[in-house]
Amino acid sequence: DIAFDSAGNIYVTDVDNSRIQKFDSSGTYQMQFGTSGSGDGEFSQLSGVGVDANGFIYTTEQTGERVQKFNS
Repeated sequence: DIAFDSAGNIYVTDVDNSRIQKFDSSGTYQMQFGTSGSGDGEFSQLSGVGVDANGFIYTTEQTGERVQKFNS
């Protein structure tokens, strides 16, 4: 899944590595977060990402059956 924030940054789900990657609007890698697991900031079969108007990042999981919220 891919999401964009109001600054044009791109957030990409990296399912195989259980993480979210962030790129700037030109495609330059900025950072990543997440790891495999079931705790806060960990993902169990990551499936989606979204960003709201306030810059909060939301992730969804298939196996974990939950939504997590992160600040930018």
